[in-house]
Amino acid sequence: MKLGDEIQDIDAPELEEVELKKRRISVYSTGALKTAVAIDRLYVNHPGFMEAIQALDRVFQIAGEFEMQQGITIEGPPGTGKTSVYRYFKRTVPASNLFAEGMGIIGVRGIKRTTVGYLIRALLKAYKYPFSSGTEAQLYARRGILIDLIREKGTKILFIDESSAMLTKTSTRSSTQHETDVTDLLREILDECGIGVVLASYGGGASLKHTDNALASRMSVRCALQEFSYDKQWHGLLHAFASQCIEYDLGFIKDRSVGKLIHEATQGNIRDLKRLLTEAVLIGTDTTQLTLNAETLGKAFNEVKGRGHESPNPFD
Repeated sequence: MKLGDEIQDIDAPELEEVELKKRRISVYSTGALKTAVAIDRLYVNHPGFMEAIQALDRVFQIAGEFEMQQGITIEGPPGTGKTSVYRYFKRTVPASNLFAEGMGIIGVRGIKRTTVGYLIRALLKAYKYPFSSGTEAQLYARRGILIDLIREKGTKILFIDESSAMLTKTSTRSSTQHETDVTDLLREILDECGIGVVLASYGGGASLKHTDNALASRMSVRCALQEFSYDKQWHGLLHAFASQCIEYDLGFIKDRSVGKLIHEATQGNIRDLKRLLTEAVLIGTDTTQLTLNAETLGKAFNEVKGRGHESPNPFD
């Protein structure tokens, strides 16, 4: 029986983002969408983000040079920037003759029930291997092909997003070899290919020790991304957003009192912050209000949260 789960492309937007984009396309003008996309694509190098980027850069530089396995776990709640770490790093990797074009770092996204077959299929697809479908047993048999591809393409880092499910120990374990734990495959890749493996999850490090202590011992670096508290780092983040945005005047968010209201609206979550600011820019551009203000932020909050949201609109 062939595996039926669709491969979740790490570079593709999540379903929630797809629906959000559809709504925006139907509501706002082309000009507003063009202006707002610049906000959506901003990356702000806050301390937690930079720590993760530097960890990936270190592993990228030394992968394959030493026998010691190089593993990283990146943990944090949804919306704190784990996927953004991958996308930013992949975008900034310079071309090199040491690895095939676009293959220096390969990323895949896990699903609720990530089997060995699913992971092999997702990775084979990422490498554009023509025969990436099949049953669990057929895919397991291609793990040697996968390892050869990793070596052939010169990949330095394998990034697995949404890895929480595969780090949770199942209640039963089949005796058939092709249904071995996903973590066994990851250990094999680490040991045989000498590349770095990054597991991004919501608190997966502790789970991994219970699931596969041997793999946990290979994941020597732990990075944590968190929602921002209301402090000077939060204000620094808002200042960075305002300074980097040249398409629309976000200077209003530099005010400390405004920063406090935005923190109430987003609870310090970067994804929610970007959604709020992106929506505000869409509204402001279409109403020819080219400088952000409280009224526009209030309208944006109602759009992204809904008027029935449990939290009151802090901009009212």
